[in-house]
Amino acid sequence: MKRQFLLLLAALAIGLLLVVSLIRIIASTPGAQVAGWRSAVQAYIRYQAARHAIMLEIVGAAEAARPWEFQRAMSGRSFGGSAYYRVSVPYSGGSRDRPLPMPPTAVWCVHLKQTGEPGNAAAADRFVFVARHADLYNADWITHEPPGDLAQPPAEILTQIGCRFP
Repeated sequence: MKRQFLLLLAALAIGLLLVVSLIRIIASTPGAQVAGWRSAVQAYIRYQAARHAIMLEIVGAAEAARPWEFQRAMSGRSFGGSAYYRVSVPYSGGSRDRPLPMPPTAVWCVHLKQTGEPGNAAAADRFVFVARHADLYNADWITHEPPGDLAQPPAEILTQIGCRFP
């Protein structure tokens, strides 16, 4: 009886391990990467609309050729609803204890355009970086505003991490 219970428990553990492995493989596919950064940008856009009445739309996006070049100094503020990592501006609840693992495993450069106020040309365009931060057990997409003036394209950062817009 005890042996049958242990065999059943072992079979359940192996099954659970296979399911978790399959989920991790699916989550690491390129399609999941695209969905991840898009979700993070959409959350950022909703946050800006709700908190600051700033209406933004995506103009273009490019994947960084060298995401490992993205450094902490390239991020002015970080935004996210991460269940794992500490961000400057959490969307809900408090910030977590773990610092963002650097360098990120993937970075997308996103060109946003402010809509709604045509007379406000200084704040019409902005760039954000959406980075996938991962440690051994967790991963999350975090949106980063570049340091300094958001109206100026961060050309040096775009060049360093290898983002090229068509």
